[in-house]
Amino acid sequence: KGSPTEIVRSRRIRTLKDIAAAMVQLDKFSSDQGGSMIFDDQNSPIGVGPALFLNSPAMLNRLRNDDPDELAIYLEAGPFEDPTEYYTVILDSRKDGQEYGREDAGTSFERGLLSLLRLLIAWIREPAPTNGNQKPFVLEHPDMDIQNFLVDEDGALQAIIDWDGVGYAPRSLGNRRYPSFLTRDWDPAMY
Repeated sequence: KGSPTEIVRSRRIRTLKDIAAAMVQLDKFSSDQGGSMIFDDQNSPIGVGPALFLNSPAMLNRLRNDDPDELAIYLEAGPFEDPTEYYTVILDSRKDGQEYGREDAGTSFERGLLSLLRLLIAWIREPAPTNGNQKPFVLEHPDMDIQNFLVDEDGALQAIIDWDGVGYAPRSLGNRRYPSFLTRDWDPAMY
């Protein structure tokens, strides 16, 4: 049949192709608003509500203040009508470059850096719709990590699990992020 190395390689390729195909399928579901999906009592989707974003500036500030709390801090915002609002939500939460509790908040360097980030975000071009009915936000799986992909012995994708926090992201971002486990072999910071 083949060497174990060849078998493992073919299984990996099959898995990656199946994951890519599943990500393409998610692009078929679009919305006029970005944010987390809201479900009714029967777990049927009924709308789009605020999304949770990891608030890195607040977490860094906590470290600067020697706060031993290691729990993630999230910012709830949205729903969004415009993809640019989605991209700038964390920048906007910083109150024009000032991080909470910092004595050197709002330095000219920090303000310049935030201005540059806003300029670069403004240059993001949203991809053209793949069909006439597609809206600016597409369905996105919230955690594309390896433990959330179930495959059979041949590497065929059987299921994607852990959909908590599923929502709609801008078309230029949604499902175009590669799963982080792909960098395992060449990114020493991953493991």
